[in-house]
Amino acid sequence: MNMKDLLITLVALVLLCLLGPVVVGILSALVTVAPYLLAVLLILGIVAFFCK
Repeated sequence: MNMKDLLITLVALVLLCLLGPVVVGILSALVTVAPYLLAVLLILGIVAFFCK
């Protein structure tokens, strides 16, 4: 490995370390909110179905 490859690898590792927690946080938030979103969509669907 030459110096450039090593530098790119280091930058990639630093980015992963910085962005990793952010991505995990977003995913866990989505998992937490998902059931409520599904319930709201279901209710809206039922309302739309009966209001036709």
